[in-house]
Amino acid sequence: MSEAELRRALRQGLAGRPLLRAGGNGSAVWTKQNELSQWQKGTGWQAKLTGGLQTGSNNWGAIFVPYMDMKIPDFYSADWSWLQTQLEEHGVNIVIWAQDPTNRSKRVEITQSASNVNLAKAAGWNSHAFDIEEAQMFWYGEGVVGSGLLEGAANLYKWSEFQADVIFKDWVIYRVSLEQGWYSAGTFLPVWVVELKLNGEIIPIMPAELETLGDEVVTVQRYPFGKGSLTTDGVQYSTPVTGIDETAYVAIETVTVQQPIGSVLEEIEFDLEMDIKSSSTIKHIKWKYQASDNGSDWEDLIAEQILAADASVYATVAATGKFAPTGNFLGTGATFQVRGVIKAEDGVETVSGKAKNTSYVKASYRRA
Repeated sequence: MSEAELRRALRQGLAGRPLLRAGGNGSAVWTKQNELSQWQKGTGWQAKLTGGLQTGSNNWGAIFVPYMDMKIPDFYSADWSWLQTQLEEHGVNIVIWAQDPTNRSKRVEITQSASNVNLAKAAGWNSHAFDIEEAQMFWYGEGVVGSGLLEGAANLYKWSEFQADVIFKDWVIYRVSLEQGWYSAGTFLPVWVVELKLNGEIIPIMPAELETLGDEVVTVQRYPFGKGSLTTDGVQYSTPVTGIDETAYVAIETVTVQQPIGSVLEEIEFDLEMDIKSSSTIKHIKWKYQASDNGSDWEDLIAEQILAADASVYATVAATGKFAPTGNFLGTGATFQVRGVIKAEDGVETVSGKAKNTSYVKASYRRA
């Protein structure tokens, strides 16, 4: 065995099992889905990374692969593949995390530019081979003094330049990650990472044993509507919305429901109530409830309903039952929205409404 082959053999096997992490509006879950033919590649498991709603450039999902102090000059290759839902501004990019082995308070994140023109971003199956001679890497860190490479996203360097840098050439890698998100606008839909190879070592894309514990169904019941000052009888309402005409449905109150990270929605039940009335006694009121994955495209939870004429005094209307997610409400994101909407029969009268605090959303989740 040549010296180069010996060094390569010693380097392999230094990667740990992949872990999933997320931040902000993002999520990262293990899945065994196949509705989009995810099983065409990989182990049958996928790391489903969702950047979610992009606000403030800190919403992301990622795979973390621990690394056992490999020197930066010894890391020479990586390639990965993934299935992408839609064209995005960012692809699935690599981040290499390193530190000074003599003082581990000094660390650096060396990030591949996710908008790199050579990093695939299209819908469908994508792959990428890491090119150490392409100027695509920038860094941020703590305690870094004396490097010949400038810090910041505007300064792109080759990986080979980090390998030769007077400071970084002696540092060691403690983590490699693949990430999705970190943009400033829009909504990043899921990607499914199915393959990853680091320095020729295949990283199995499947959960470690501890990450699959707690596979039981967890049920969460929330009362998100009509919060405010306390009352003597415990009945509370949202601030009334008045003067609604016949031209369009108007929301009485819209609430956002947070979903547990790393879970899949199994079943959802609604018991929703609002009080509505008309400005006079002749015309009826149209009403319904809706839910949305993104807060702008809505799915009817119940078809249009009518509160009969002479609705001049507040009356409670309700929509209740278990809903099968579909269309604009699939419940697959980090959050979803629910609202009650009303409008007048015609231009003769206007209508008003207020959401009642007895309304609840009851959801059951299973670990993905």
